[in-house]
Amino acid sequence: MNLPAHRRGFGYVFQDGRLFPHLTVERNLDYGRRMRRLRRDAAEMRRVVRMLDIGHLLERRPGKLSGGERQRVAIGRALLMRPQLLLLDEPLASLDAARKAEIMPYLERLRDEGVPMIYVSHQAADIRRIAASVVRVEAGQVKAVGGLELLDSADADAVR
Repeated sequence: MNLPAHRRGFGYVFQDGRLFPHLTVERNLDYGRRMRRLRRDAAEMRRVVRMLDIGHLLERRPGKLSGGERQRVAIGRALLMRPQLLLLDEPLASLDAARKAEIMPYLERLRDEGVPMIYVSHQAADIRRIAASVVRVEAGQVKAVGGLELLDSADADAVR
């Protein structure tokens, strides 16, 4: 209950990536692992870098990355800390359609690999692609829990 955030076992991906500007991509990727005091695992680093297609970016700093590249690095950083749960807070909201299309397959791959995720979004189309179950929250209150059919009722409510 009273653990510092970096010891809770949650990987967190913010809407805007939030990479450390003074660190290279490689050092940003390694940050979560170091904070959790995990042993370096070169094979896992290679797997995540390959999966997210960011190998060519490792020596760059965040200021030299596109929005989509920054988000992929942020996802990689969260994964390399070996989270028990991956929390994605509107990870695609600040991206254009092309960048969303670039990143969504990586999120789908994580889902398919069994990485537990909580994906927060206002975009029903994103949720339809990634979610197995839905918790609908309005004004800070849980309004419904169920399957993707909840998105249909949410869409109907938005039209009224």
